[in-house]
Amino acid sequence: MLNARISGTVLAVALMGGGPALAEKYEQNFDFRIAGIKAGEVSIKGETVANGYVADARVTSTGLIGRIADFYYVGTSRGAITGGGRPVPKLFEVTSRSPRAERETRIEFEGGTPVSVSVEPPRSTSPDPASQAGTLDPISAGFAVLKDGPVEGICNKQVDIFDGSRRSRIALAPARESGGDLVCDGRYTRLEGEENTFSSSDYGFQIVYSEDGGYARLQRIETKTKFGAATVERR
Repeated sequence: MLNARISGTVLAVALMGGGPALAEKYEQNFDFRIAGIKAGEVSIKGETVANGYVADARVTSTGLIGRIADFYYVGTSRGAITGGGRPVPKLFEVTSRSPRAERETRIEFEGGTPVSVSVEPPRSTSPDPASQAGTLDPISAGFAVLKDGPVEGICNKQVDIFDGSRRSRIALAPARESGGDLVCDGRYTRLEGEENTFSSSDYGFQIVYSEDGGYARLQRIETKTKFGAATVERR
């Protein structure tokens, strides 16, 4: 079985985009590698629609690792955008598969609070949706945390995420320079709900941006595993 941090890196971080600030239609693709060996692919598509957004995310396993621990994640999120540029989800739908099960998840939001949650088959435990006000679904969270943008404030962010089964948190420290790149030191923490199939409850990662004229562009996400470095790298 894959190390606990690998799927967590892909599903809790890579799925969350890294796209532009919802200014136009776009598509981005990433490769997921473990110790230099390609293990999966990530595709992000999105566009603005009438002062709102719609985004699609797909993660699929490939190669030898895909045969050992087959997984996929295909989801859509749509919602509104506040004047400050923060997404406010209205509907999140995803089909996912892990070694445990294949699941269908649907969350409807009203005013930033989940009001209808369906997870089939259900988990053994899950947080009360009524207590999840202000959270974002995993795809929407990318627009709040990981999108390309001005260097100032590119890190130093935090967002709580509700995926229907658990509440988790992504927190980024202020950016630091490393070898000509900007690096965000991040931390994933599961706060409530059943553990992920692969993901530990708390682990660190790094997000690396290139800088050009005061603009930061996401290049890769890195974490360590017992099999070596796991990276999600932009093509």
